[in-house]
Amino acid sequence: MGDLQLSIPPENTSIVSLISFKNEIGESGTSNDILLQSLLDDAESQILAMLGRPVVRAQYIETLPGTDRTRLALTVRPLMRLDAVSYQGESQDLDEFEIDSRGAAFLHRNVGSFGGTKDPNAWEITYTAGWFVDDDDVSGSISVAASDDSFNSLGLFPVHLVPGDFFNSSGFTDAANNGLLHKVVTATTSKITVSSALVDEVAASRVISVSTMPGAIKRAVVLLARDTFKSGSRETGIIEESVAGASTMRWASGVDVRQQSHRSARAILAPYLDL
Repeated sequence: MGDLQLSIPPENTSIVSLISFKNEIGESGTSNDILLQSLLDDAESQILAMLGRPVVRAQYIETLPGTDRTRLALTVRPLMRLDAVSYQGESQDLDEFEIDSRGAAFLHRNVGSFGGTKDPNAWEITYTAGWFVDDDDVSGSISVAASDDSFNSLGLFPVHLVPGDFFNSSGFTDAANNGLLHKVVTATTSKITVSSALVDEVAASRVISVSTMPGAIKRAVVLLARDTFKSGSRETGIIEESVAGASTMRWASGVDVRQQSHRSARAILAPYLDL
């Protein structure tokens, strides 16, 4: 096996934001923020361990051994852009490669195979992959230029937005500029050109929503963090509570709750687990 490391880190790392988690559990005020953030961080670490890979959008460098096949499976997905390839330290022409499957993170070589030495670091692949999180959504002064069908800002847009991404926009005066799933053609932190036909608008407060993190992964994080929070507030052992309008509820010990939560989280994550 080779090695995986960050090349350009994610701008935001929280799969579930603190404010979203507080809304989920009905928590108001800030007195428990430190505890709740700690629970979220721990839950996310457990979910990433279950998945066995990073999931947040960033640029990664992965080294892999040679193979007689014409396809390499990379670790982080979805695979959105191939940024560089080298073989035994020698840079390769990117035209010789293409993304075979974004969802499965397969890289295809158009000329020959990925053959050669079985050195675990023979191939070095630099690529942009993963999902955006809620904190990657941007709100601020954004204008629209019809001349090149672009959204424009002063460096507000995500660093890791790439061609082929989709995003939602809202808050614009003209309906043509609002909408679901604008497809990115080119992207910088100050300008995003899209395949949609846009209408000129001066800069004003707008929203660009890029978050793509699957709901199942977010639900699994919330489940673990929520149940740990709730079990921690109860005494160990089986407790019976009479709730108005409902039959008596039985609460398991904190340990039992956490074990059940892990089983439930794995079930939720099933479509994203490596088999």
